[in-house]
Amino acid sequence: MRGRISKRGLIFGVVLIVMAAGVLMVVGCQGAEEAEAEQEPAPTMADRRIDALASELELDEDQRQRLETIRDTVHERRDAMRAERDEAIEEHLEALESGEIDADEVHARIDEKVDEVRGTIHEVADQIIALVETMDDEQRARAASKLRTFHERMSAFHEQMEAEGGGPAAFLNHVREHVCAGHDPLFGEE
Repeated sequence: MRGRISKRGLIFGVVLIVMAAGVLMVVGCQGAEEAEAEQEPAPTMADRRIDALASELELDEDQRQRLETIRDTVHERRDAMRAERDEAIEEHLEALESGEIDADEVHARIDEKVDEVRGTIHEVADQIIALVETMDDEQRARAASKLRTFHERMSAFHEQMEAEGGGPAAFLNHVREHVCAGHDPLFGEE
C-alpha cells in the first residue's frame, strides 16, 4: 500500500534525493574561500581543471569553449538541484513532524529527480561526444590516457576506503575534503 509511508521510508526517500544532488556537488566544489568583492573572483577548482585539461590536450578555442560548456551545464544543474533539495527537505521534515506523509508524493519526487539527473547525464554525454568528435588522434590519445589514470586512481581510492571500512560515503567525503581544500586527489595534482 502506497498511501502512507513509514518514517524509515521517508528518510530513505530524502536520502535518495540528497544523494542525487550530491553526485553533482562533488564535481563542482567551488573552493573554501571567496575573493573580495572589488577583486576578480578567485579561479575555482573547476576553472583550474579546465585550464589544465585544455593545455594538456592542446585544445583550440572552439574545443575549449565546448569543454567550458560541459562544466557550466554541470554547475547549473548542480546549483538548481541544491536549491530544490533544500526546499524538498523542509517539506519532508514538516510532513515527518506532522505524521502526514504522502507516499505517492515522495515516490513522485524521487522519480522526478531520477529523471532530471538522467536527462543531465545524457545532455553532458552528448556534449562530451561532440567535443571528442572535434579532436585529432593525438588529443584523443592524451584524453584516453588521462581518463585511464583517473580510473586507476579512483579504483585505488575505492579499495582504500573499503579496506578502512568506510565504504563509498567515506570515499566521497575524503575526496570532497581534498577538492574543497584546493587539491586534486584523483589526478595527483595540487
